[in-house]
Amino acid sequence: MAKRFQGVYPVVFTPLTHEGAVDVPALQKIVDFLIAKGVHGLLILGSNGESPYLTDTEKRQVITAATEVCNGRVPVIVGTTYMGADQTLELGAFARNAGADALLSALPVYYPLEAEEVFGYYRILSDRLDMPILYYHFPMATHLSLSPGQIHRLAAIPNIRGVKESIADLAELAELVERTRGEDFDVLTGTSINFFFALQSGAHGVICPLANLIPETLVSLWNAFHEGKIKKAEEIQFSFPDLVNVFASTLKPHAMLKEAMRLLGHDMTPVVKSPLPQLTEEQGRFVRENLARAKMV
Repeated sequence: MAKRFQGVYPVVFTPLTHEGAVDVPALQKIVDFLIAKGVHGLLILGSNGESPYLTDTEKRQVITAATEVCNGRVPVIVGTTYMGADQTLELGAFARNAGADALLSALPVYYPLEAEEVFGYYRILSDRLDMPILYYHFPMATHLSLSPGQIHRLAAIPNIRGVKESIADLAELAELVERTRGEDFDVLTGTSINFFFALQSGAHGVICPLANLIPETLVSLWNAFHEGKIKKAEEIQFSFPDLVNVFASTLKPHAMLKEAMRLLGHDMTPVVKSPLPQLTEEQGRFVRENLARAKMV
């Protein structure tokens, strides 16, 4: 069965002005840049897009700006990060009407939830929104962990069309791929760090922040793998360790990643939403040194 959401999807950063407002022109330039570099789709309002810290008005600004400039050239997935169904339904309906192709819906946990309550939540989204929805499996952030079998149960709900697996366990990912083989369900890894190995396990793509910095590299890895050039794909996987250093040096890399984009010539400040930490001088030097080692600046 053909997979709809596959390939390389950057988690698009949300540019902010020095005052902390959404920088719409900068966002639209980034969307144009990424599409020109050959990415297969875009995720806006993801974790590295600072979605949990944006106001609803700002989220709508981002959705409108991104979908307008994209104009159907590639699929746009919109992240929804709420603890309640009502907020997700409101933003989801706005995204659908703006032209988004799918939602990526995490379910952060405040009160402990039973599995049936989780399934019920996604049934509500499916019934009320009637658009493709991908489950965002990010236990470290949401404190909700589903097994491959439970995610497979989610896949049986109409409109639940895929998952972003932000986990390190490739065996779990491979099991989910096997369980959903032949179904209208896409399994994407949530990190570029294991992209090649996830493809070997049967994954259908990657949704990751580093695709903002090196879109062509990750697209070339995808192309090489699917052209049967497995050795070349593996070599590409190990070609950007200095950029991985920037991403993996902290669980809150948002300001450093934005600084990397700025140093690469993008019209972007490193400003992030509170309570995320703003860029320090030491971090700025760290980013520049790693980009220099990667021969990018």
